[in-house]
Amino acid sequence: MSLSVRAQLAVVLLLLFCTGPAAAHLEQTFACFVYIEPYEVRVEFVSTPTSLRIPLTYGFDGIDPAEQQALVQEAGVKMTGAFEVHADGELLTFEPQHVGFVTSDEADTTVVPDQRELIPFYEARVSGIFVCKRKDLPRNIDVRLLIFEGKRYRPPSLIPVQIEVLTWPAGRSSARFEFTRESPQQSWALPATA
Repeated sequence: MSLSVRAQLAVVLLLLFCTGPAAAHLEQTFACFVYIEPYEVRVEFVSTPTSLRIPLTYGFDGIDPAEQQALVQEAGVKMTGAFEVHADGELLTFEPQHVGFVTSDEADTTVVPDQRELIPFYEARVSGIFVCKRKDLPRNIDVRLLIFEGKRYRPPSLIPVQIEVLTWPAGRSSARFEFTRESPQQSWALPATA
C-alpha cells in the first residue's frame, strides 16, 4: 500500500471517529432577534453553517479566508429566505445590512466579528442583520420562521426568538418566544403604554 493511500485511509478513519463530537458542536444554535424601533425593524440571526445546510469543505486547520467569503455569501442568501415579518398586517421587505462570522467577546457577553484567519469549523457562527425602514412604530408584529419548511435548512427542534422594542423615552421592553416545527409563527403586540 502506497504512502498516499495510507494517508487517505488514516484521514477517513479520523473523520469517522471524530464525527460524533464535531457533529454535536455543529448542530447547535440557531437564534433570532427582532428589534423594533420607531423608524426601523431589524432581524438578526446567529447560526451555524450546518443549520443553514451549507456544506463545508474545510481543511483540518479551519475555514480559510476564501471559503469564509463564499460561505458568508451563501449564508446571506439562505438567511434572507429564512423568515417573514408582518407589521400591522403588512409583509415587510428587508435589506441585508451585514452578514459575517461572529464570536463572543473576551467577557463573553456580546457578539463581535470573528476576524481570525482560520476559523475552526466547530466554532463557526454566522450572523446576518436585515433591516426594513419604516415611517412609524408598528403596533403588531407577526414573525414566521420558514427554516422548518422543506429541506433547505437543518433547524434544531426549538429556536429562541427575542423580540425587543426600543422606544424613546420609555426605553426598552422585550419578549422571548420559542419557535418549533409545530408552531413556526408567533404574534406580538406593542404594549399600550409604549
